[in-house]
Order: sequence, then C-alpha cells, then structure tokens
Amino acid sequence: MTTPHDLPPSARGVIYVAVGRRYLEESAFSAASLRKTNPGLPIHLLTDTPPENPGVWDKVVCIETPMPGGETKLHMDRAPWSRCLFIDSDTMVVGPLDPVFALLHRFDLAAMQHGGGHHYTIPGLPASFPEFNSGVIAWRRNGRTEAFFARWRDLYARMKEPSGRN
Repeated sequence: MTTPHDLPPSARGVIYVAVGRRYLEESAFSAASLRKTNPGLPIHLLTDTPPENPGVWDKVVCIETPMPGGETKLHMDRAPWSRCLFIDSDTMVVGPLDPVFALLHRFDLAAMQHGGGHHYTIPGLPASFPEFNSGVIAWRRNGRTEAFFARWRDLYARMKEPSGRN
C-alpha cells in the first residue's frame, strides 16, 4: 500500500481560496503555520487579489470571476494534485497533515462533521445529520469527486435562490 510519504511531491498539496483583502491576509497567516509544520508540502492560492508578497505560496492563480459569498470555496476543486486538501483562510495548522492525506488511500473524500448547529435546513434530510465543516476538506481526484463538486455547485446554486443566502 502506498503511504503519503511514497507519493511524489507533485501528487499532493494544499489549496486556499481567498477572495478579498481580508481573506488574503488571513490565509497568508494560515499558510505560514502550514509551512512551519509541513515543510515541502506545495501550497497554492486562488484569489482575486494578488498578494503583495507571494513568498508563502508556491503558486498564485488569479480568479477572474470569483463566485460570490459562500460559493467562493467551490473553486477548491481546481487544485492540481491527485490528493488535495482545501484549508479555509482562518485555519491554523499545528501539526503534520500526513494523517489527513493517509485517509485518501481508503476514502475519496474526508471532511470533519460540524460540531455546532445547523446553518440551514436541507429538504429531506433529518436534523440528526448535521452539516460537514467545509473549512477543511481532503479529496482524491477521480470521477466520483469531480461529480461531487459539480453536484455541490449545482445544489448550492439551487438552494441559495429561495433562501437568499450567499
């Protein structure tokens, strides 16, 4: 069985999506914490606001037409690796991320179950099934996860219309 350490550096990495100056600055602090605890792990940034000092990023990609509000995260699937990790801008990385990537040898997708309440009601889904925290999501690139992200974007667009959510 392949372990995260057996994968070439180009096979895994971390992506941030930061739209707006506030989130750009916040994500730079998060990425710096990641650099300290996971040296050598590639870090990419998707943003509408190019950083003044791109030093913490391995690659910066400008988003010409960012999705509004909560949809911004839905750019995460543009990560180029076979094993990807999205980290929200307000996350501090305090240890090695190898265990997260190790999950992707067994599962296509990994996310933490949200510990708090429910932000909105999903028709047909009982309240006993809380949301996943979308601030840290790992996935293995394949047809199933590509379909997952496409479905997520579609459902988000359909749900935000009647609710007025962003």
